[in-house]
Amino acid sequence: MRITIDDIPDEIAQEIATGLIALVAQHTPVQLAEHKAVVMSLTPEWTPDRAAAFMRDIPAMADRIVRLAAANNGWADASELRGPEGEDSLRGQTTAITKAVKRGARKGLWPEGMQVPVSATYDANVQSYQRTSGFSMPAELVPIFQDAIRRLDK
Repeated sequence: MRITIDDIPDEIAQEIATGLIALVAQHTPVQLAEHKAVVMSLTPEWTPDRAAAFMRDIPAMADRIVRLAAANNGWADASELRGPEGEDSLRGQTTAITKAVKRGARKGLWPEGMQVPVSATYDANVQSYQRTSGFSMPAELVPIFQDAIRRLDK
């Protein structure tokens, strides 16, 4: 059995999902194993609609980072973002992205605890200050953000 809760406000979906999980939890593990049941967690997930709303709320450079990461299967190389002379700064972009995720949760656009879609990558062997080599996006988010970008660019 698969139940999909879609196209309703997150708080209502959360309430329904919590009730369904409580109902499933009333059965013993043996009963569940007989039916190969899988209990899903209530981890907040990105959807194309949420990703599009997020992208409408981030600064231009952060938008470039997310778009490049989505276009390149989860990797946005810093050299492509900094420009031909390396003149564009990437400082503060992960903060802007993190704040946009938190702001969206406060506005009720998505639940608290959403995964930040991109993170800066650094050389672990360098202990002092360094510029990021790029930004990575988890593989499972790439198609979601690609879909959101197509929607935004229509």
